[in-house]
Amino acid sequence: MLPPMPPPPRRWTRSPQPSARGAGFNVGLIFGLIGLALAVRLLVPGGFEDDEIGTAWLYVGGVFVVAIPLVVRGVRMGRHAAFLREHGLELVGRVTDANRTGIEIGDIPLFRLTLEIDGPSGRYTTTCDEVLPPEDVTAAIGSEVRVRANPSDPKEVILVGLV
Repeated sequence: MLPPMPPPPRRWTRSPQPSARGAGFNVGLIFGLIGLALAVRLLVPGGFEDDEIGTAWLYVGGVFVVAIPLVVRGVRMGRHAAFLREHGLELVGRVTDANRTGIEIGDIPLFRLTLEIDGPSGRYTTTCDEVLPPEDVTAAIGSEVRVRANPSDPKEVILVGLV
């Protein structure tokens, strides 16, 4: 009788990624909605006592000072990622290393992947950030991946998928 076959090696699969706009965009939207709710309450007669109105306007201003830059930055990041997906150079690379960044998105850590890319002018090393469950990191190292590189700066890449 033959011994049982070992299970096949686990293949890394990319999980659905968060928005390319980043978490700051979502935080900015939440702050913006809070500021909007405060502003509406200020404009409704009897929403605040007369001695609280000045303080409430300061809160509204402070909330918008935080919210607007976060939303603008998020929109720019999303547009840039869309540009790379559409106009970036499609290249093939290999994941050589993965390090935690210390950031978690929905209890899943953000890893900085070191990639070795086969570019038009030769092989080079670069990094990109990717949300990965910790159990998939060892399977990701050594995997071949498809990336889109910025035509003007090939070291700037986004991960598109597995080869």
